[in-house]
Amino acid sequence: MCLAVPRRVLRVEGDRAEVEWDDAPLWVATAGAADLAPGEYVLVHAGVILDRLGAAEAEEILALQAEMDAMWPLAGPDERQQVEAAP
Repeated sequence: MCLAVPRRVLRVEGDRAEVEWDDAPLWVATAGAADLAPGEYVLVHAGVILDRLGAAEAEEILALQAEMDAMWPLAGPDERQQVEAAP
C-alpha cells in the first residue's frame, strides 16, 4: 500500500527540498509545490512533494501516525518490515 506522508520542510534548493523524515533530513523533489519555504508542511510520496498542508492538519495526521506506531508490538524496524511484507 502506498501512503503520502506529511513532512516539514527544512530548506529548499532549486527543484528539491530537504524535509524532516523520522528525525533525519531527506531530500525530495518539489514537483508538486512551487515557492516552498522552510517550516511549511508538505505531503510526500515516493520522494516527491505532492501538495502543501496546513500546519494544524499535518500535525493532526502526524499525531495519529504516532498513535498507530505505538500500537505495534515492541519490535524493531526489521521485524515490522517482515510483518508488513508478509503475504
